Amino acid sequence: MTKIHPVYSETITAILTAIFVQEEDAAIIQKIVLSNKKLGSKDRKFITENSYELIRYWRKWTHIFTTVSDKKQEDWEIKELVSFFLQQKYFPNETISQLEKETSDEVIVHESYPDWFYTTIADSAVDASYFKNSNLPAYLTIRINTTKTTLDHVQKILTKQEIAYFYNKDYPTALFLEKHVSLKDNALYVNGLIEIQDAGSQLIAPLVQATPEHSILDACAGAGGKTLHIADIMGNKGRIVATDIYVQKLEELQKRADRGGYKIIQLALTDEKFLKKHANRFDRILLDVPCSGTGTLKRNPVIKWKLKEEHLTQVIQKQTEILQNYSKLLAPNGRLVYATCSVLKQENQGIINDFLSKNKNFSLVSERSIPVSELTDGFYTACILKNNVL
Repeated sequence: MTKIHPVYSETITAILTAIFVQEEDAAIIQKIVLSNKKLGSKDRKFITENSYELIRYWRKWTHIFTTVSDKKQEDWEIKELVSFFLQQKYFPNETISQLEKETSDEVIVHESYPDWFYTTIADSAVDASYFKNSNLPAYLTIRINTTKTTLDHVQKILTKQEIAYFYNKDYPTALFLEKHVSLKDNALYVNGLIEIQDAGSQLIAPLVQATPEHSILDACAGAGGKTLHIADIMGNKGRIVATDIYVQKLEELQKRADRGGYKIIQLALTDEKFLKKHANRFDRILLDVPCSGTGTLKRNPVIKWKLKEEHLTQVIQKQTEILQNYSKLLAPNGRLVYATCSVLKQENQGIINDFLSKNKNFSLVSERSIPVSELTDGFYTACILKNNVL
């Protein structure tokens, strides 16, 4: 029988207060959990998992609690809801369980989405499975560094380490771990034989069609998951320029590149001087632009409660500017891959259609929407070519 220690309720209450009252982002969860040095690994696991579950299903549980307590939402405190939720989860009451089942008739409540967010997703003609799948816990997925090892070798080591995993042929470089385990001290990770990367994300780098003969730019590289994958595809030969506006992200990319043994990545901060200097320079560009993150709710359910219409408008404007600016760096006959981890048409097809209408020397080769599924986050990609003119 699970014992609900007072510190569990107190810590979960502190997390939910930070999220829903102080409007912190998901990073606050780990910060709060790690701040209490008296918590053991099992305590941290209990608190983290239940915090995420309440964040994912906030609307459903506030609805049920408000119904049962006969209190208006503004009249109860978060600690009351936390206590109610934990009691029901570990010591279920049949009447409340029936109430929970009854919410299944209304997806927006049962799967727990704000009205505006739900409507915005629906207006993008996203499959209805999105709402359920986005509430599933994300798999811990690894990518095989094929310049150092093989899929078979990694599988054998994981088996020896008694780490359960499975393989899906649709994601040839990925292995899905059946449980979340710490890999930071695992020899596979320490020695750069694997990287942690969502399986859907692993489908993007191959679209660049990079070879050692090409000049490659990974713009908006961030911490470099896709940069490293491109380097792997290139056999660690040639050169990749990886840029971002944040020094700390490039520093993390360098650490990951060093661990993986990738020697072909050159880092650069993005500024006006860089853009002017490299006009018509690159044969291949990956443009993984900042976005709403609506494809990543499994990892960050806070997004659905924080995203607002005005923020989305700002994001779309920024995406439009980034695509326009970086397209100028593409050489004649060059290939640019535009990517987001969003499922919204405004950030995806809308951006591409607008760009092509204003830039007649570019043409669309292909586009793909990768839906949020049990195995992956959601992504969008568009491959465009620059015609043979300057």
